[in-house]
Amino acid sequence: MLPSTSKLWDYRAWVCPSKPRAFRPGSSHRRFVLYDIAGETLGAIIPLALGYAFGATWEDVGDLLTMGSLCVFTLLVTAVLARRLFSLAQRLKASVHAAQQQLQKLDKQAVEIVKAVEDTLPLSQGEG
Repeated sequence: MLPSTSKLWDYRAWVCPSKPRAFRPGSSHRRFVLYDIAGETLGAIIPLALGYAFGATWEDVGDLLTMGSLCVFTLLVTAVLARRLFSLAQRLKASVHAAQQQLQKLDKQAVEIVKAVEDTLPLSQGEG
Protein backbone atom coordinates (compact mmCIF):
# COMPACT_ATOMS: atom_id res chain seq x y z
CA MET A 1 0.00 0.00 0.00
CA LEU A 2 1.49 3.29 -1.09
CA PRO A 3 0.97 6.42 0.96
CA SER A 4 -1.34 9.13 -0.35
CA THR A 5 0.05 11.91 -2.57
CA SER A 6 0.04 14.40 0.28
CA LYS A 7 2.38 12.10 2.18
CA LEU A 8 4.83 11.41 -0.64
CA TRP A 9 7.39 13.79 0.83
CA ASP A 10 6.91 12.58 4.39
CA TYR A 11 9.56 9.90 5.05
CA ARG A 12 7.57 8.61 8.03
CA ALA A 13 4.83 7.37 5.73
CA TRP A 14 7.38 5.36 3.74
CA VAL A 15 9.08 3.90 6.81
CA CYS A 16 5.87 2.39 8.15
CA PRO A 17 2.68 3.46 6.33
CA SER A 18 0.19 1.76 8.64
CA LYS A 19 1.86 2.63 11.94
CA PRO A 20 4.06 5.73 11.70
CA ARG A 21 5.11 5.35 15.35
CA ALA A 22 6.22 1.72 15.24
CA PHE A 23 9.29 2.44 17.34
CA ARG A 24 9.79 3.44 20.97
CA PRO A 25 7.10 5.88 22.12
CA GLY A 26 8.37 9.37 22.75
CA SER A 27 11.34 9.23 20.40
CA SER A 28 11.51 11.41 17.34
CA HIS A 29 11.39 10.20 13.75
CA ARG A 30 14.77 11.75 13.09
CA ARG A 31 16.36 9.71 15.87
CA PHE A 32 14.72 6.55 14.50
CA VAL A 33 15.98 7.22 10.98
CA LEU A 34 19.44 8.06 12.33
CA TYR A 35 19.64 4.77 14.24
CA ASP A 36 18.21 2.88 11.28
CA ILE A 37 20.80 4.31 8.90
CA ALA A 38 23.61 3.66 11.40
CA GLY A 39 22.51 0.05 11.85
CA GLU A 40 22.24 -0.59 8.13
CA THR A 41 25.63 1.01 7.55
CA LEU A 42 27.30 -1.11 10.20
CA GLY A 43 25.53 -4.18 8.84
CA ALA A 44 27.10 -3.52 5.45
CA ILE A 45 30.53 -2.27 6.53
CA ILE A 46 31.44 -5.08 8.93
CA PRO A 47 31.29 -7.95 6.40
CA LEU A 48 32.95 -5.79 3.72
CA ALA A 49 35.79 -4.80 6.06
CA LEU A 50 36.30 -8.40 7.12
CA GLY A 51 36.32 -9.51 3.49
CA TYR A 52 38.85 -6.83 2.58
CA ALA A 53 41.11 -7.56 5.56
CA PHE A 54 41.02 -11.32 5.20
CA GLY A 55 40.45 -11.68 1.47
CA ALA A 56 43.20 -14.24 0.98
CA THR A 57 42.03 -16.40 3.87
CA TRP A 58 38.28 -16.01 3.54
CA GLU A 59 37.64 -19.67 4.33
CA ASP A 60 39.45 -19.32 7.65
CA VAL A 61 37.48 -16.20 8.48
CA GLY A 62 34.27 -18.03 7.63
CA ASP A 63 35.25 -20.81 10.03
CA LEU A 64 36.07 -18.23 12.72
CA LEU A 65 32.73 -16.49 12.24
CA THR A 66 30.94 -19.83 12.40
CA MET A 67 32.69 -20.77 15.62
CA GLY A 68 32.09 -17.28 17.05
CA SER A 69 28.39 -17.51 16.21
CA LEU A 70 28.19 -20.93 17.83
CA CYS A 71 29.93 -19.61 20.95
CA VAL A 72 27.56 -16.66 21.21
CA PHE A 73 24.57 -18.96 20.69
CA THR A 74 25.86 -21.38 23.31
CA LEU A 75 26.40 -18.56 25.81
CA LEU A 76 22.90 -17.25 25.13
CA VAL A 77 21.31 -20.67 25.65
CA THR A 78 23.39 -21.18 28.80
CA ALA A 79 22.31 -17.81 30.18
CA VAL A 80 18.63 -18.54 29.49
CA LEU A 81 18.85 -21.98 31.09
CA ALA A 82 20.76 -20.62 34.10
CA ARG A 83 18.11 -17.95 34.61
CA ARG A 84 15.32 -20.53 34.42
CA LEU A 85 17.20 -22.79 36.83
CA PHE A 86 17.70 -19.90 39.26
CA SER A 87 14.01 -19.01 39.03
CA LEU A 88 13.06 -22.63 39.64
CA ALA A 89 15.37 -22.80 42.65
CA GLN A 90 13.78 -19.65 44.12
CA ARG A 91 10.27 -21.05 43.64
CA LEU A 92 11.34 -24.36 45.18
CA LYS A 93 12.88 -22.55 48.15
CA ALA A 94 9.68 -20.55 48.65
CA SER A 95 7.52 -23.67 48.50
CA VAL A 96 9.80 -25.50 50.96
CA HIS A 97 9.56 -22.53 53.32
CA ALA A 98 5.76 -22.52 53.03
CA ALA A 99 5.67 -26.28 53.66
CA GLN A 100 7.87 -25.85 56.76
CA GLN A 101 5.53 -23.18 58.09
CA GLN A 102 2.54 -25.44 57.44
CA LEU A 103 4.28 -28.31 59.26
CA GLN A 104 5.01 -26.07 62.23
CA LYS A 105 1.36 -25.03 62.35
CA LEU A 106 0.24 -28.67 62.16
CA ASP A 107 2.76 -29.61 64.86
CA LYS A 108 1.32 -26.97 67.19
CA GLN A 109 -2.20 -28.23 66.49
CA ALA A 110 -1.10 -31.82 67.18
CA VAL A 111 0.45 -30.77 70.50
CA GLU A 112 -2.78 -28.98 71.45
CA ILE A 113 -4.82 -32.08 70.55
CA VAL A 114 -2.54 -34.33 72.59
CA LYS A 115 -2.83 -31.99 75.59
CA ALA A 116 -6.61 -31.93 75.24
CA VAL A 117 -6.74 -35.72 75.09
CA GLU A 118 -4.43 -36.04 78.10
CA ASP A 119 -6.60 -33.60 80.02
CA THR A 120 -9.75 -35.64 79.29
CA LEU A 121 -8.21 -39.08 79.93
CA PRO A 122 -7.90 -38.85 83.73
CA LEU A 123 -11.51 -37.70 83.97
CA SER A 124 -12.82 -40.58 81.90
CA GLN A 125 -10.68 -43.15 83.78
CA GLY A 126 -11.83 -41.87 87.15
CA GLU A 127 -15.50 -42.13 86.24
CA GLY A 128 -15.30 -45.64 84.84
